[in-house]
Amino acid sequence: MVEVKRKLSSDDLSEEKTKKFCNEFDQFTTCFEDLSNELLCEIFDYLNGYELYK
Repeated sequence: MVEVKRKLSSDDLSEEKTKKFCNEFDQFTTCFEDLSNELLCEIFDYLNGYELYK
C-alpha cells in the first residue's frame, strides 16, 4: 500500500515553526532553571563588573 502525504500549507508551516521555537525555548528555560543560584550570582557579578569597566 502506498501512503500519500499531505502537503503543508503556509499556515501549517508557520504553525510547525512556532511549535519548534516553543520547544527550543522550553528546553533553554529548563536548562537555565537547573543552574545553581551560586553560579548565577557569579555570572551576574561578573557581568556587573564588566559594565563598570566600560
